[in-house]
Amino acid sequence: MIRQSTPVISRLSTAVSERARILSPEVHRKDVSCASKYRTRFACGTCLLYAGTPGNTAWLITQGVVEIVLKTGDTSERLWYIGPGGIVGEMGLIDDGVRSATARARGNVEAIAIDRERVQSLLDESPPIIRILLRHLIASLRNLYALDPDKHAEKPVLSIDMAKRAMSERQTFRAQDVFFHEGESGDTLYFLRSGAVCVFRENRWDGSIEHVATLGPGRIFGELAVLTNKTRTASVRAETDGECDVISTKELSEAIEHTPKLLRTLLSTYARRIW
Repeated sequence: MIRQSTPVISRLSTAVSERARILSPEVHRKDVSCASKYRTRFACGTCLLYAGTPGNTAWLITQGVVEIVLKTGDTSERLWYIGPGGIVGEMGLIDDGVRSATARARGNVEAIAIDRERVQSLLDESPPIIRILLRHLIASLRNLYALDPDKHAEKPVLSIDMAKRAMSERQTFRAQDVFFHEGESGDTLYFLRSGAVCVFRENRWDGSIEHVATLGPGRIFGELAVLTNKTRTASVRAETDGECDVISTKELSEAIEHTPKLLRTLLSTYARRIW
């Protein structure tokens, strides 16, 4: 049986309080101190990186604002702005993908280069569940904004063996078991080991069901409510019998507290963009 959700505890909200504001670059100085000599200035309109190119460097913005632009054919869509304390170009360093969008200076910008080795070092310092979540959220972002969808959509974020050290509680479920309902608070996220689950939403006006996704082994669900301290954005029901690992808010909060601040900020930023 799948246990019911209980109110989200406050420790996670405290641990990821950065999500409510743009962080000062000072917060990340320790995380990127070895790269501080790579400070670069970009004139207004200059591109820090281009979509479709391989990525070996990310940029910590210390002054100015960068716009993230997605080009589709002859049209350009501005996805979001990133200001002081924000990072651009890091997704490809975490999941080894190509640049999915172009980053362009909206005014004069100053930034510090962060190389792949430093990002990998920060990942190595983080608990396994954090590395898993970062890769999962990046895959979700790429899928949501159609960023390299053929490569990233509907694929497991890690193998079952890779997850063994990160998960502490395993539960079995039966077909038609409901993990949670849209609109509920959430204090757990799930890693699917076997079986399949259906993610769906119910139309409040006519009661019709909107199918969102079918997830299989290697996928994570339920993380957005935990990371954002908001209600569930969809319902999840088992389509088959199976097994899943469960991560509680308390466990995730403790993992976040042992995560470098730069990666902690990315975790909450990605969750916000998806939610």
